[in-house]
Amino acid sequence: MPEVTALGDLQASALAVRDQLEAVERAVAELDFDTADLATRFAALGNERVTQRLDQEARLRLASIREQVAAARVALDEYVAACEQAKGAGRATPATAGSSAPVASAAGSAEQPRLRNAQRASVDGRKFTAYSMDPANANNDGKWIAWEELGYDLGQGRQVAADDVQRQLRAQLPDAAVSGVVETRHGPRHSTRTTVVGPNGRTGTLVSVWQYDHDSDEPRMITHWLEVHTEKGER
Repeated sequence: MPEVTALGDLQASALAVRDQLEAVERAVAELDFDTADLATRFAALGNERVTQRLDQEARLRLASIREQVAAARVALDEYVAACEQAKGAGRATPATAGSSAPVASAAGSAEQPRLRNAQRASVDGRKFTAYSMDPANANNDGKWIAWEELGYDLGQGRQVAADDVQRQLRAQLPDAAVSGVVETRHGPRHSTRTTVVGPNGRTGTLVSVWQYDHDSDEPRMITHWLEVHTEKGER
């Protein structure tokens, strides 16, 4: 289907833009280092006015740029994942596109692919504790709300919450079906959907994006988000 192929092209374009942001981040980091170095040199000369301008104003602007670039990278990851979901919907036949029933694959009983070496998947716990579960992180676009709806304590109990979610994720990951593949200059990326049961009994679907770096055969989590089910358990 040409439209589904076009969605893949959109994903590739978005990932190319995301990769360019990494160069921007490196350039801003270098600029920040040079600014701090120059501020130190002016301080040694006793010019506190210039030092203050560089430390409190110029570097503050650079910090703002870094935050915006980081937010843009996250948004692009989510854009790619949204396109992946659209690809799945686009493969549905007209008769079933509006139905909540599962859609049979064109291969009939063919088994869906799984995440290779899922048992060795690399997950940085800070992606939960310092990102999606952190109410103070302005770059997570409110992802913490979904975790809170499942009854997780995002205050002192955030580490416990992250450990519980990762335990459930790892238990299901070997059998989780892979949804498509997007090629990037850093390696192919896949997405999986697993179920999370919260402390209050509510459930949600954890959508995870994984990358196989070119020098590795182990999947590494790039980003994730939680889709909370309705009270009746519908998705």
